[in-house]
Amino acid sequence: MAGLQTLTFNPPSVAALSPATGTIALNGQATGPFVVNLTSADPAFTFADPITGAPITSVTFLTGDAVKSFTVLTPYEGANTQDVVTATVQPQGNYPFQSINSTLFVTAVSLTGLTITPASPSPGVNGGSSATGTVSIGQAAPTGGVAVNLASSNTAVAQVPATVTVPAGATSATFTITTSVVPNSTTAVISASRGATTFSSTMTINGVTFAVSLSSYSVVGGISGSVTGTITLANAAPPSGLPMTVTLPAAQDNYAYFGLTPGTNTANVLIAGGQTSGTFTINTAIVPSTQEIPISAYVLGGTPPSTPQVTLEVQVVGVASLKFTPTMIRGNNLGVTYLTISLDAPAPAGGTVVTLTQSQPLLHLAASYTIPAGAKSLQVPTGITAVAVSRPLADVITASPPNGGATATAVVVITR
Repeated sequence: MAGLQTLTFNPPSVAALSPATGTIALNGQATGPFVVNLTSADPAFTFADPITGAPITSVTFLTGDAVKSFTVLTPYEGANTQDVVTATVQPQGNYPFQSINSTLFVTAVSLTGLTITPASPSPGVNGGSSATGTVSIGQAAPTGGVAVNLASSNTAVAQVPATVTVPAGATSATFTITTSVVPNSTTAVISASRGATTFSSTMTINGVTFAVSLSSYSVVGGISGSVTGTITLANAAPPSGLPMTVTLPAAQDNYAYFGLTPGTNTANVLIAGGQTSGTFTINTAIVPSTQEIPISAYVLGGTPPSTPQVTLEVQVVGVASLKFTPTMIRGNNLGVTYLTISLDAPAPAGGTVVTLTQSQPLLHLAASYTIPAGAKSLQVPTGITAVAVSRPLADVITASPPNGGATATAVVVITR
């Protein structure tokens, strides 16, 4: 009559969560159905059919059987441990009560590290881009892999999956850290934990670095006084694009503004994903005096800077040129010339009064002329006063607009 002889495990020591094969050997062949009950000192250790994987609590020897195997399923263990498995035969037929046991040793699958690339604090990761995290375990992961829990201390700027699984046979796994665009550099603590073991790493999310430039930093106010602004990023915009806000002072938005209507002092600029720049247009109106317009830009939803990035000068309408045609005439009331006064922008409503001064009172010219609203130039005929000249004389004419605009000069020569 056969009885229980040995209970062994293969391998005798396994990593936590790895299965082991238990084998019960009789000291002979069973002569009929022979049921052996299985129990574990630690209920977290369970048993399964080696073929179907179905849970079991016993194995049955049939007539002629001398060996039976079963699978031991091990749980996660935070530290090395062991479990005593007992095989028991209750009195049945000619078989008396029998019991044998054996110890299965389990080594913990421990978390050994967490790294993040790019490294922090330098170079860190640009907001809106992704970083890569890597978790490591102390030994090859068993069948089914090893799950590691992940967390971020600042989910508004850095997001991680809830878990990452180290695949069977591997000792590490990577995961993606997604970041959000941030106006200013900030940090988030990324944590990986398994059981009682936790590793943490602080990552730096870089704020947006950019510069603002203008196609011209000084223009004459009016319909032709528009400039193009460019926002240039130090790094390419994230795939979803980077929205920026540009502002002008409300107190001056009738002189410099966005769009077609004075008074619009805010514009949004979307820099497309992968691009490093975006543009905006500022239009200007005629100003009563030269205006210095500060321009600020910042990430949409962020805080406006305390100091503007650039300044646009909007000048009053001035005299662009003064020209005589011809530039030489005969004296003694015999010569006629035409004086053309040109502005650097169309005259505003009410016209622009240009004052003329002569270095010598040789020409018939009024003290001032009015260039009509909307016009950029005016031509007037003039001749020499009733003086006799014995040698060539030069008369220098200076044209001055109101409010400190640009002046211009021209020279006419009077001959005998």
